[in-house]
Amino acid sequence: MGRQIKTLLINPPFTTESIYGKFAGAGADHAPLSLGYIAAYLLKHGKDVKIIDAAKLKLDISGISKMISAYSPDIVGLHTCTPNINTVKLLASEIKDLSSDILVIAGGPHFLYNPAEEVKNSKLDIIVIGEGEGTCLEIVEGLEQGNLGQFISERSPWIRGIVYKDNNTVKINPPRDPIVDIDSIPFPARHLLPPLHTYRSTIATFKRLPSTIVLTSRGCPFSCIYCHNSAQRIKFRMHSIGYVMEEVDELINKYKIRDITFVDDIFTVDRGRTFAICKELAKRKDRLCWVCNIKVGLVDKEMLKVLKDSGCWLVMFGVDSGNQGIIDTMERKFALEEAEQVCDWCRDIGLMIHPNFIIGNPGETVEAINESINFARKIYCHYPVFMTMVPYPGTKLWDNLHRYGRLATDNFDSFTFGSEKPCFIPYGLTEGLIIKKRKEAYLKCYLNFPMVLRHICSIKSFEDIRRLLRAFRVLIGI
Repeated sequence: MGRQIKTLLINPPFTTESIYGKFAGAGADHAPLSLGYIAAYLLKHGKDVKIIDAAKLKLDISGISKMISAYSPDIVGLHTCTPNINTVKLLASEIKDLSSDILVIAGGPHFLYNPAEEVKNSKLDIIVIGEGEGTCLEIVEGLEQGNLGQFISERSPWIRGIVYKDNNTVKINPPRDPIVDIDSIPFPARHLLPPLHTYRSTIATFKRLPSTIVLTSRGCPFSCIYCHNSAQRIKFRMHSIGYVMEEVDELINKYKIRDITFVDDIFTVDRGRTFAICKELAKRKDRLCWVCNIKVGLVDKEMLKVLKDSGCWLVMFGVDSGNQGIIDTMERKFALEEAEQVCDWCRDIGLMIHPNFIIGNPGETVEAINESINFARKIYCHYPVFMTMVPYPGTKLWDNLHRYGRLATDNFDSFTFGSEKPCFIPYGLTEGLIIKKRKEAYLKCYLNFPMVLRHICSIKSFEDIRRLLRAFRVLIGI
C-alpha cells in the first residue's frame, strides 16, 4: 500500500437552459449516477473520494477552482458528454494551471469518437473508454505507488480501457471488458451529492416529491442509428431483482423518495424479470409511484397492466416518426401499428402515455413531419415530446452523416435533443423549417380540446395542478 490518494469527481457546469432552451421550465436536472457509481466503487475499496455536482450547485469555473484548491485532490475526474466537452477541456486547463501534479481524467460517451485527438488537443491526461469503475480504481491504485510521472510511464501502459499522454505522445491501450456481475457495483454514493430532494425530474415524469432516478440495467440490446449503444456494442446486463429492490428500499427509507423514474433504456427487456420486480414494487405501492421506458414490440396488454397495478402511472417510449420508412431508416425495429396498439392498451388500462418524436430525421420531408404530427394526435397521448435530431459522434448516424444531411454547426455545445436550433439538417429541409414545424407540432398536439380534457381528467392532487400550470407556462413561451 502506497500513499493515500484523494480523488475528486466533478459533474461540470451545465444548465437546464443550455440543454432544453425554451423548454427549460419543463426540463430535468438529474443526479449524476455515473459519478455516483464510480465514487461508490472507490469507497468500497477504501479510497478517499468526493463529488462536486457543479451543474446542480450552479458553480462556474472559478467556483470549482476554489473547491478544488480547498480539497487538494491528486486526481480529478470529469464526467463528459458531447454538449459539455468544451467546458470539460476548459476545466481541465484550469485544473492544470492550479497544479500540474493533479492527474486529470475524463470519461463518458463522447469519447467513443476519436479519443486520441481529444486527449492530444487538451490538458486531459487520461480518457477512460467504456465503464469507469474498474478503470478508475486501477488508476487510483497505480498513482498510490509513485508520483504522476512514474504513474504515466510505468503504470498507465498496463491499465485497460484508457487513452493517455506520455511525454506528448498519445497512447491507446486495449479495451476493458464490461463488468459481468454488475451487482458487484455498490449503489451510487448519493450521500456525496447535494440532497436528493433538490434535484428534479422532467415536468411530465413525476407525481410526488421528492423524486429521483434509478438504473436497473446497463447497455441496450438494440442499435438505433442515433444512439451511442450502436457504437459501444456493450453487452446488455441487468441487476438482480434483490439488488434493485434493496436500492429502492434505501431510497424510500433513507432518502424519503416517493417517486422514481427508472432510466434504463428499456425497463421491460426481460419479461420474467419485469413481472418479478413489479410484484415487489406492488408491495410498496402506497409509498412509491414510478415511471419507466418501454419499447414498442416488447410489451403487451398483460405486462402493461402489471406495470399499472404495481404503481407505474406513465410509460415513455420512442416513436420518432409517423412515417414507417423513417422508422426503418433509423433501425427502430417496430411498426407504427404496434405503437398505436400500445397506446390503445395504455388508455384501456389507465396508464399515461409519453411518446418521443424527432423532427429532422434522416430522409425526412415536410410530408413526413406532418405525418408525425398527425400520428401524435391520432394516438391520444398525454405528453408527446418533439426533439430535434442530434448526430452524436461515434454513432452510426455520425459515421454516415454525408448520406443523410449536413451539420448546421460544429459547436458541440448545441448537440442536445432539446436545443432550440437544430444541429443537423437533413437534405431537402432547412433550419428555419425544422424550427417552425417543431413549434407547430407542440401547438397542434397540446392546444386542442381532447388534450386539455385528458389532462383535466388526470388531475389527482394539488401537485398535478402545479405541474400542469408549469407546463402551460412553458408551452405559451415557445
